Amino acid sequence: MSARDWASLRRDVACVVSRSKGRPAAPPAASSRAHSADVELLRHIQGCTSAEAAIGCFEQHADELNIRHVSEIFKHIADDRRSRRQCGPPARVLEAARQLVRACGKRDLRNLAFLACHISKACKGTELSIEAKALFRAIVEVAVRHVECIRGSEMAVLTHGVATADMKAPWTRTLLCTLTEHPCTGEQLRHMKTKELSNFVWVLSQVGGEGVHAFLVDAVPVITTSFLDELTSWDASQLAYAYAKAGCRAEPLFEALAARAPSLLPHARSVQDIANLLWAFAWLELPFEEPFVATCRCASRRCQELNEQETATVMWAMSSRRLVLRSLWRDGSVSTDLDRFLDSMAMVVLGKLDSGQIRCGEALAKIAFGFSNLLCTDAGSHWRLFEAIAEVAARSLKQRSGSLTAQDAAWLAMTFAWTKFRSRAYDDYFVALSNAVPSLFSRGYVPQNIGNLAWAAARYARVRDSARATTVSSPFEWHHRIFDGIASLDFERMQHLGLMDIAAITHGLACGGYAHFACLQQLSHRLTDLLAETSGDAVADAVEVSLIAWSYAVSSAAAGPALLEQTFAVLAAAALRLVSAFSLKGLCRLAWSLAVADFDHPALLSACHERLVSLLDSDGLRAEDCGGERMMGLREVDAGHAAAGQLQQWQLWAEYELHRPNLLLPSRHRAQVHEEAVSQLLQSLDTSRLQADVGDHLEQPYASEHILPQGYSLDWARPEEKIAIEVDGPWHFMRMHTGEHVPTGATILKLRQLRALGWLVVSVPYYEWRRLGVGEAREGDAREDLEALRCEYLRDKVAAARPLLK
Repeated sequence: MSARDWASLRRDVACVVSRSKGRPAAPPAASSRAHSADVELLRHIQGCTSAEAAIGCFEQHADELNIRHVSEIFKHIADDRRSRRQCGPPARVLEAARQLVRACGKRDLRNLAFLACHISKACKGTELSIEAKALFRAIVEVAVRHVECIRGSEMAVLTHGVATADMKAPWTRTLLCTLTEHPCTGEQLRHMKTKELSNFVWVLSQVGGEGVHAFLVDAVPVITTSFLDELTSWDASQLAYAYAKAGCRAEPLFEALAARAPSLLPHARSVQDIANLLWAFAWLELPFEEPFVATCRCASRRCQELNEQETATVMWAMSSRRLVLRSLWRDGSVSTDLDRFLDSMAMVVLGKLDSGQIRCGEALAKIAFGFSNLLCTDAGSHWRLFEAIAEVAARSLKQRSGSLTAQDAAWLAMTFAWTKFRSRAYDDYFVALSNAVPSLFSRGYVPQNIGNLAWAAARYARVRDSARATTVSSPFEWHHRIFDGIASLDFERMQHLGLMDIAAITHGLACGGYAHFACLQQLSHRLTDLLAETSGDAVADAVEVSLIAWSYAVSSAAAGPALLEQTFAVLAAAALRLVSAFSLKGLCRLAWSLAVADFDHPALLSACHERLVSLLDSDGLRAEDCGGERMMGLREVDAGHAAAGQLQQWQLWAEYELHRPNLLLPSRHRAQVHEEAVSQLLQSLDTSRLQADVGDHLEQPYASEHILPQGYSLDWARPEEKIAIEVDGPWHFMRMHTGEHVPTGATILKLRQLRALGWLVVSVPYYEWRRLGVGEAREGDAREDLEALRCEYLRDKVAAARPLLK
């Protein structure tokens, strides 16, 4: 090529470059002078000391600016606004920048990336103006047009700037979808710096979608091979958080991050890195314990640095891996580190609660839940911490500050009920909660909150009753106010009400001794629709069906024969389909419920019998099947849930009421069930003060706690005459919303089966005995009259029942 040809080619290139900057072509000498002028103008802009000076320079040299100059001007605006909190960029500057961006080509991609980043910083904290949105849209259009030319570092800066400005904007999704779908993007990851890669992955996770998920999975080999050794604690936490946020369970990546955790976490730049890393592992339920063990060993020294949200995140994440940590307790050093961590966190949280640094309802709930889960049965060792949380939460409920949502209040109530001890602070919290239930529900809730709240109220009411609590005037006032608030909800129109929610709600109300006919009717109607559809988890459905059956059986007197028949017809059809999915515990619960409801369904009873024999042959009646069980994260509280006792009473129903020998278990299993049922009965015997007081006023000698061969215990009995006196305390009755008392299903079944065995049963309800003045201080003649009245009451009760025995 001749010299003339080279000169012609240089002029053509200069012409193209000049056109890309929006100016007419210039000869070579003029182009050189223009380049010098551009450099001089750039230095002039960089030397500006304020945003006003940069904007003035923009207005003075508007016709001479290129995209690099505009990027520097926006950098001044962003820096000045962050320091002085001024308003965003002027509209005229944004519009002029958009005109320049539209003329940009692939050579300007780097400047476009920095321009997007500077604009997002300049507009941070304010709503994007129309001009700013148009400018971002123009930047994305150029980037999409030349996507194959975007290099790794430019990609990271561009996506961070665009997404930071407006994560939900359509142009943000367009840019990210284009990048994840382009084949060159994966290769460009290798050319990013570690921090740029972390930012890019974080931005992708915020948008989400199937394409992003697939891209993140494909990026794992690149990250683990090229960046793993260079990761800082911030990079590791950012990557882990991004993958967890996108729901991408990339085990090779997390395994590599877990291996690096012991060396990264002790030197973490910020405790937020520790919190984010733990959250990611806990959220995805990954089977790696290294981050949690490393946190136990290093976080106790940095607990003071945690803010409210970080404290809540760390405690929630640590508690979610409770089983992993407990399994490592064989290692004495891990046990010591965990104890030291919990002690340090407890001291820090107590200090923050006293100084008012922890007030958020969600943080209170997560911290309380975390400690109760990690401490397990040893929650009493930190009772002062739980009391302090209860005091703060109670104040928030009383002040109606709005910091506690229905979900937070329910989780706190569950935590306090889990700890299995009572205190004045807990009492105050539940009383405040009972008064605040209507306002909590009015601000929004999900069905799961209702079930959790019902269970917690029932559980703590029983804890208080077993502790003979006297702090609140009546054991029925506060938790029935909670139940009244729950029963007043419109379940017919409630959205997203699932089978598990109905099981939790009915189970909580039944355990709490509360019944509301309209509530039971509405839930029964919803049950018909839900059980018509087949769920993918037969085991979970079987547990829920058995719990609902138990709840309606316990509330049978309140539900009435018609509703009970209708509900059990629906439950029986579902149980027949699911019979092979029932565990021994669930099957015993279902069989007992059928006995209480006296619901004779031959096909279901035969299927239950076959399944029971099969389970007993394979596993036997194991100890863990006879106690409480966890369902939906809730531990059952009713003593009548023991599998052996339920099975024994079902057998009595089949033998003495249905007269169906084919439903009786083989003799080897019947003997085992009977032995276990009697053993549990003997362990649970406890003569109450009410029962002893009634016995003191019996004129004839009666045996106390008489055990029948069939596995029942009688409070007071005369075996030779087959007369039994049952002293029915508060938990033998369901309290209707009207204040009326009706017997529970267990009480009804016991009375029915004792009569079938030929016994005369005299019931002494606690509320009738109280009307006679039991427990009141009397002296002299007044006390003698009261004693005579009580004796006469019992004598008349027995005399009225004797004709029935004959």
